[in-house]
Amino acid sequence: MASRQEQLKRAAIFIVADGSQPNFYQLASRLQYEAGASLAEANRTILELLGRHALQTTMSGGIVLAGQGGGGGSAVKSVLESAAAILGIIAAILAIWQGAVFGGALPGPGPLQIIFPTPLPIPTGTGGGGGGVIDGPKLGSPHATISGDCTSGYTIKWSAVSGAEKYQVRVDDHFRQTVPGTRLKIPADEVMSDQEYTVIATALQRPQSDPSNTVIATKC
Repeated sequence: MASRQEQLKRAAIFIVADGSQPNFYQLASRLQYEAGASLAEANRTILELLGRHALQTTMSGGIVLAGQGGGGGSAVKSVLESAAAILGIIAAILAIWQGAVFGGALPGPGPLQIIFPTPLPIPTGTGGGGGGVIDGPKLGSPHATISGDCTSGYTIKWSAVSGAEKYQVRVDDHFRQTVPGTRLKIPADEVMSDQEYTVIATALQRPQSDPSNTVIATKC
């Protein structure tokens, strides 16, 4: 089974691959909502993928798969050249102003106030459903049951929770997948040892529920 971090990386790449070009905050929120990541896990996953150039940002701040940045190196080169040209103009104006001040022609402050933008902060928030957009009461916990055997495989079912939009299924306390309905089929060949399953109700703008009761798929 893939490690927790590898699962989150795959989930992030899958989300970005749909072409919606989420920004950092939106991708972090979707990792929390769809993959059950904590905020710290979501931020760390995105930063690592960006650092390894598996993902990249577009000129508008969206995140895309590497090589799909809408211009790639040529776009970056164009921006750098434009920035250099602007800085050159500013330097020339400041040189003219400085000469005029020293010559006594211009008193007072300089002609330009240069303001360097501060970087956007990494989104902060709490909870597992949607970062800073969480609002409303905590979701109730579903009740889970399991049926089946090593011949037919196992089926996990759970009660619908009012206000829930999706459900996170966890196996041995690790995220397995997000399900929009109230059941999940587990093939027998995946049950290589006794596995404990729980279900968590989620909604984008509600705090996620506590885990359901535990159900066990017996080793096949």
